[in-house]
Amino acid sequence: MAQRKLPLWTKKWLHKYRVVLVDTQSFEERFSLNLSALNVFIVVGSSAITLVLLTLVLIAYTPLREYIPGYASTQLRRTAVTLAAKTDSLESVLAQQTAVWSTLEAILQGTLPIDSLDPNPPASVVASFEKLKPSKVEKSFIETVQASEKFSLSPSQKVAASLSYTAPVQGTLLRGFAPGQNHWGVDIAAAEGTAVKACLDGVVIYSDWSPAMGYTVCLQHAHDLVSYYSNASAVLKRRGARVRAGEAIALLGRGFEGPSAHIHFELWSGGKAINPVHSISF
Repeated sequence: MAQRKLPLWTKKWLHKYRVVLVDTQSFEERFSLNLSALNVFIVVGSSAITLVLLTLVLIAYTPLREYIPGYASTQLRRTAVTLAAKTDSLESVLAQQTAVWSTLEAILQGTLPIDSLDPNPPASVVASFEKLKPSKVEKSFIETVQASEKFSLSPSQKVAASLSYTAPVQGTLLRGFAPGQNHWGVDIAAAEGTAVKACLDGVVIYSDWSPAMGYTVCLQHAHDLVSYYSNASAVLKRRGARVRAGEAIALLGRGFEGPSAHIHFELWSGGKAINPVHSISF
């Protein structure tokens, strides 16, 4: 049976070539190698594929990928996400604080816009409010209770009345105790620069400027007593400071309200305002 002939291109790929290394002086054969085009193609292709695979492994599993544009480390991405979240939170807080400061500025400058609520409520709402008003029997009962408690002192108020106070300042009484007019203390006028003194031993629980009362100092005393000193021109004690009776805590001057230098003094016992004139001689 005749042997099958191979195509010409197959013969070219399988044809053997001998590569020989010969000594140029002695012409002695040092090394020889039989190669074909197919062998060379296989070796070169395998080497190229191996190099490509090694490169991919290095890029995927080593830090070298960070040097390629478009790639970043996991830690760097995590840090970027954390910083973005913090930036967003800070922007939100800044917006809230800006809104608060804008409102405070409008209040201080008297430019706060008028409330948009309807000043004329519906008749049904007015009628419901009328139903909530006390009847004549209820009014009589309330007046009786108020009359019985008008001159009765609570235990804490009895203790407050029995203590020995130091007058904050010695001066002229400008305005007395008038709870019906929302005036819960007394106004005492004196010369500018006069030291305002603590009426009892206590701890400073507030010492700052107030939009409504000017420079104000508030002291917490024993027996659930609290004293307020407002409309001062300056404060001398910080919050948390312990003071003794008669110790200077503020300076009298032309404060926040009134044409003359005076101090507004309030005394509270058990959450109720008491008339300082009954216990202190100004």
